[in-house]
Amino acid sequence: MKRLTGAEFSLIYAGKRLITSLMDVYGKRMIDSGLPMPDDKSGEFDVMGLPQIFSREPVLKGKISESILLEISLPRSEYEELGRGVTNDFIIFGSFGILLVLMTGTILSWHIARPLTELAHFSTRIASGDLNLKVRSDREDEIGLLHSNFQKMIDGLLIERNQKESRMSELKTLFEISNAVNHITESE
Repeated sequence: MKRLTGAEFSLIYAGKRLITSLMDVYGKRMIDSGLPMPDDKSGEFDVMGLPQIFSREPVLKGKISESILLEISLPRSEYEELGRGVTNDFIIFGSFGILLVLMTGTILSWHIARPLTELAHFSTRIASGDLNLKVRSDREDEIGLLHSNFQKMIDGLLIERNQKESRMSELKTLFEISNAVNHITESE
């Protein structure tokens, strides 16, 4: 694991390392050496003059005695390099995410907002009395269905208006005939 990550691992109990991958100057494992900052969960200590960044977490909580801790440490240079790598990855993936959001928003605007804006414009014209509109859409989704139903509504309103105008014309003719008959009967 050390070759893969560059990290040093230790299991700590009662303030001493039980198992460790840390080596001293003589190539011996640094077991039984006193822990620097034994109560700290994270920090920095020196191994053979090189600064190491560490983090300690309990892996086996003790009910009666102390917990066994796992300590992971990295040389400061590798830790900083890892931090720069994470920062660079965050910037790259964050930029990609923002670009993806902008593209998705633009596509949704083209495919959804524009047809709905057209329908809103048509409804304003209908409200002002203009029924000579043709709403066409070659889409086969919900918005296409909305366009189709909107055109059916316009056609229905146009038919109803024509029927009312025809009926009003008939009533006007009947009223004129009635007035003429009344005028004739009154003059006799």
